[in-house]
Amino acid sequence: MAMETFAEMYERMEAAKQRHAEEMEKQRIKFLKDLELKRMQAFVDMQLQLSRVKQAKNGTSEMLMSLAALPFLSNPAYL
Repeated sequence: MAMETFAEMYERMEAAKQRHAEEMEKQRIKFLKDLELKRMQAFVDMQLQLSRVKQAKNGTSEMLMSLAALPFLSNPAYL
């Protein structure tokens, strides 16, 4: 009887530990996705700023060409 009780308690603890590990992994994945999204947003902001500086300097439409060079932004698979 004592061994069965111990085994049941051990199984519950292991199951709880597994659920906790799964939840931590979900949080880690969400954090990495959010971090990647922020990195991409910073990259795009930097590209836009550079394009604006170049456009102001050259008086050309380089900003439009720079935006056309970033097709991955319209694809949510990268997020």
